[in-house]
Amino acid sequence: MAWEVSSNIYGGIRYSPATFEEYRAIAGALDECAAELSALASAWASAGLQIRSRQTAALCPMLTGGDLPRNADLTNIRHSTLPLDQLRDICDRQAADCTRVAERVGTLARLLIRAHALYAEAETRSRETLDATIQGSMTLLPMHTSAALGIWALAGAFTKGGTSRGPSGIGGLSATSWAHQGVARALARAADPIGPLIAGRQTVAAGAERLTPLTKRLADTDQGDILTVTRIPARAPVVTAVHGMNEALSNLQRLGSQRRDDQASSDSSSPNSASGLDYATIAIQRYRKSDGANAWLVTIPGTDGQPDSPFGWLQNVEAMSADPDQRRQADSVRLVREAMDRSGIAVDDDVVLVGHSQGGIVAAAIASDEQERYSIAHVLTAGSPIANHPIPERTWVTSIEMEDELVAELDGSSNPQTEGWLTIRGAVHEQDGMSIPATPFEASPVTDVGDDRQISHGLQFHQAAYRNAEGLGSPAVQRHERHFEDVLEGTLVETSYWQGRMSQRTSGGE
Repeated sequence: MAWEVSSNIYGGIRYSPATFEEYRAIAGALDECAAELSALASAWASAGLQIRSRQTAALCPMLTGGDLPRNADLTNIRHSTLPLDQLRDICDRQAADCTRVAERVGTLARLLIRAHALYAEAETRSRETLDATIQGSMTLLPMHTSAALGIWALAGAFTKGGTSRGPSGIGGLSATSWAHQGVARALARAADPIGPLIAGRQTVAAGAERLTPLTKRLADTDQGDILTVTRIPARAPVVTAVHGMNEALSNLQRLGSQRRDDQASSDSSSPNSASGLDYATIAIQRYRKSDGANAWLVTIPGTDGQPDSPFGWLQNVEAMSADPDQRRQADSVRLVREAMDRSGIAVDDDVVLVGHSQGGIVAAAIASDEQERYSIAHVLTAGSPIANHPIPERTWVTSIEMEDELVAELDGSSNPQTEGWLTIRGAVHEQDGMSIPATPFEASPVTDVGDDRQISHGLQFHQAAYRNAEGLGSPAVQRHERHFEDVLEGTLVETSYWQGRMSQRTSGGE
């Protein structure tokens, strides 16, 4: 069994009302054409069935009871019949051709709708209404709503992800993906009932602000509050020169795989043993542009959960807070900021931040809160809940999310739909190897995953989602790809790796 991803696009470009209506009219005309072709295919198929129901179809007047000429010589008359086999084949071919063309025209209509996000705003409004409804239901009837969602998840565990070994939690997540944002809102509202009532404050961000003093205290008690950032030499290259988002995501995947494991010292195939890098390590690359200016690419992996890592679970809450000071004090944000400063990034140098999961949250926090410190030109995130971060309009944002990964929904909101903010949402489907998509743009295969259904928070799924969105020919995706490439135009001249570790304060103080 294989897995594939199909993507939908939101934001990233603004159409004039006339252009928008023109695209919708074209999509509607294509749909109508597909329906007419399907009806024609049915008519040809029906004609073939009618021919099959008859054994003979005589043309001879004698066999049909027609009038014969007077004094006709019937001695050597020959009776003729229709070529039924040929007629049946003609009808079958015509029906198959009409069906094939109808499917292609219908696919073209769907691709046009997806590539130009014709119904994105309507879908977003519907999603907002659903989120608000779930939040209200969880607030007023928490037990009943939780029980209903639990039953729904249990059913999905058997029907969407069940295997011979029993139900799958991934199936439960997939079945309830429509409710994730609303539930996140409700839980955040319970943590801070007053914060969301203040204008301009999002529910989840306000809840994170209320929880941050507790999570910060827990993290400092467990890990300590001393952050040590060290530049680490790599024995083998991990990140390579980047000229587009696909390559940036590949680098992010390779860097994120540099984790401590028990086999690292004995297994020569372990990425850790090859590169010498470890968890909580980011990469910073400097590019020299044709005009002599510097541009920088910062690659930030996600949560690793190691005992002394600044990319722990609790730091996610701090980096999602509505309070910019709390976001700045998150250990993972501190690591990236210190590494950027020590790398020599100047205030007027263009910077691109690329992050997965918590790495994307950190990227969004730096873009939001360090506008006077850095010139953040573009942020690329995968599986990161960043809808509530106040990223300035001058910074381009490309967000890749999956429908059922849960993590990206923890912000409780849909991303802004502006020219500068593009969201690609992917949906995972099974492919049994027997069916072939009508076009290669229908879905993109997920590589390097097993046969069993996995949570789509893995970067392989986000990479497939971006490949599928890129293949649609979307003007919005093309604009963001060009901007990303333009910022990093030039030659890679330096790559550095920076590792962070947390420790307890010594008794003598510092």
